[in-house]
Amino acid sequence: MSERMSRWGVGPLFAACALAGVTATMVVDTVLGHVFTFPWLPAPVRIVLGAALGLWGVAFYAAAAVTVMRAYNTDTLLTHGVYARCRHPVYAAWAVFILPGAFIVGDCWLGLVFSFGLCWLVRRLATKEDQYLEGRFGEAFRAYRKRVPAVLPFGMS
Repeated sequence: MSERMSRWGVGPLFAACALAGVTATMVVDTVLGHVFTFPWLPAPVRIVLGAALGLWGVAFYAAAAVTVMRAYNTDTLLTHGVYARCRHPVYAAWAVFILPGAFIVGDCWLGLVFSFGLCWLVRRLATKEDQYLEGRFGEAFRAYRKRVPAVLPFGMS
């Protein structure tokens, strides 16, 4: 393998796309007069559900971020902890837990639609990281990729 990928991987691009999408979603919701609400979901339930999802995401993100930085520093392939559940948990934390939780608390189901799109984007962007890891760790990464989904265990390998 010629050059080592940055410790941030495709994170900056992912962050820019997520920020643009969140901004666009909020603008559309505001301009259209907040028509994308959850009228059938009582506010206390919505707030508790969204907050729980967001807090779970923050914990998932923290575990993934700390672990991946340590692995990067020692040049090892991560296959344990949250990385045993999905190959890209740093991005998944945002796309599956944190942003959807925030949109639920904020009473905007359009944000959930955006979050599904963000899951798709993670899978597309993470291909670059997968290719890098395959080149760096060879068969060990190929075996890991076969058994662990890219985003989360519901068909987004």
